[in-house]
Amino acid sequence: DSLTEVYRELGLSCYLRVFRSPLPRLIPQCLAYCRRARIPFSTIVSNIAMTLQGQRLGVLAEKLRIPTNDLLLGHYSYEGNGAFKKIMEFYLQFTEEAQNTLFICHPGEADLELRQRDGMIEARLDCLTYLRSPSLQSLLQSKGIKLKRFARTA
Repeated sequence: DSLTEVYRELGLSCYLRVFRSPLPRLIPQCLAYCRRARIPFSTIVSNIAMTLQGQRLGVLAEKLRIPTNDLLLGHYSYEGNGAFKKIMEFYLQFTEEAQNTLFICHPGEADLELRQRDGMIEARLDCLTYLRSPSLQSLLQSKGIKLKRFARTA
C-alpha cells in the first residue's frame, strides 16, 4: 500500500508481477500431460506452488487498481533433450484467453566460466535452440501469439 501511494503522489505508475497460473486447478491434466510427454511432474510443480502463494497478492493488486500480468508461467527445473519444447507447448494451451502472459525461461550459451558455475547448461542451450527454431515460430503464429520484450503489460 505504501509504495503505491508514493508512486501515485509522484505521478508515476507501477506494475506488479504476480504469479498467476491455471495449473493448480488443472493438476489432473498436468499429471496426464507429464506422463504422456515423459517429462517429470517437477517441471510444473514450482509454477503451482508460486501461484498458490501469489493469489493473495493478485487480489490486493486488483483492489488497489495496480496493473498486473494475466498469467506468469515459467520453466525452472528442466533437463535438456527437448524438454523445454514439450513444456512450452503444454503452457501455450493456457494463453488463449490471456492478453498479458509472461513466460519466464533461462536460455543461453555457455562459455567456460559459466560451465564451471552453472549446472543447467544443457537446459539453457535446449531452451535457446527451441526459442530460435522455426518450429516455435510456426506454433506461435498458429495460435496468434506474438513475442515481445518485457514491458509494462497493462
